[in-house]
Amino acid sequence: MRNREIHSQKQVIGAGLAIVASTYGLSRYVIGLFIPDIKATFGLSVELMGAIASCSYVGYLLATVIASIYSFKFGPRYLIIAGGVCAFVGLMLVSLTTNIWLLILGITIAGMSPGLSYPPLSDAIVLMLKQSDRDFAYTVINSGTSIGVIISAPLAILAGENWREAWFFFSIIAIVSTVWNAAIMTRRKLKTTSNKSFNISFSWIFNKDSHELFIYSFFLGIVTSVYWTFSVEYIVTQSSDIYVMNWQISNVLFSKFFWSCVGISGLFGGFASFFVKKFGLRKMTQTGMLLICLSIILLTIFYDNWFFLLFSSLIFGSVFISTTAFIGIWSIHVFYMRPAVGFGLSFFLLTLGQLVGSVLFGIIAGAYGMDSIFYIATLIGIICSFVRANEEIYSMTPL
Repeated sequence: MRNREIHSQKQVIGAGLAIVASTYGLSRYVIGLFIPDIKATFGLSVELMGAIASCSYVGYLLATVIASIYSFKFGPRYLIIAGGVCAFVGLMLVSLTTNIWLLILGITIAGMSPGLSYPPLSDAIVLMLKQSDRDFAYTVINSGTSIGVIISAPLAILAGENWREAWFFFSIIAIVSTVWNAAIMTRRKLKTTSNKSFNISFSWIFNKDSHELFIYSFFLGIVTSVYWTFSVEYIVTQSSDIYVMNWQISNVLFSKFFWSCVGISGLFGGFASFFVKKFGLRKMTQTGMLLICLSIILLTIFYDNWFFLLFSSLIFGSVFISTTAFIGIWSIHVFYMRPAVGFGLSFFLLTLGQLVGSVLFGIIAGAYGMDSIFYIATLIGIICSFVRANEEIYSMTPL
């Protein structure tokens, strides 16, 4: 019996990692890696590129509303599969794009994929795993974003100027992960049978424990949008070649290696539940925001120094994945009666912040230069580090 339970946990984590890698790492955040290539192909300004990148967030917001509302009604299976299909279709459209409108459509559909599949994963974890395994499984699955980021950089290097080919391979990965999840969900026959009679109300959503969670999520989105959207563009445009020891590396090639380091370090986010148990949710949410600010300011000051750039990428990747895991754990404990609803709302606000940040920072960068947006994001993050989780939430909720 014990071996069967372990095998089931491995299946859930493996399939969850695959769908998060496809929908988040490849379908949503990968746009930042290709901004220099897309700008060059279509002759776009930084302001317009920021607006196009924000289409991914628009798609996510729309899909998150759908997933949060219908996950408990239909169960997680159909929405997770729908998210994987959107990832495949969106990525394939971008790989075939010949004009800016098809590009926008593909980015928007791809952006919908994590919005559909990610909130229901919280329900799937609750339904498929025993209580003692849930926080660990969630934080490991959440690090799947990093796997997608890791995969994207080498494929981008291999594709070179033919960046559309990389997106084609991304779409193949997406459909494979979708089939895997469909198979797992079929065998488990997931149905949300608990809390069917529970009614969602405005007062239940905006309660005394949710305000800090929502504020933190929104401003974390604003602060991190500058890194996900503009960090690679900043390295490419602000510096000439990068010198690593005595080797001269083009800034374009180095920027892709930099992106890989963001993804690799994100795997450490799988230990987020350990840090929460050891140091507490309140302390970790504050520390996470401050470390993200540190990564941004290092990138800004040392934009041509390979050591500090990689140090910045390692901090950002690991801490971003950890802080999103903290938000997930936080939301599940605040909204334990309907995990997918609270989970979806929290990540809805995170993405809304990223949407606002991408557009706003793109406009500011066009008017005042790229440096300004990184300094502004750092200042916002420092101010918002004072918004922290209520420690009692984690210790007292009956999960």
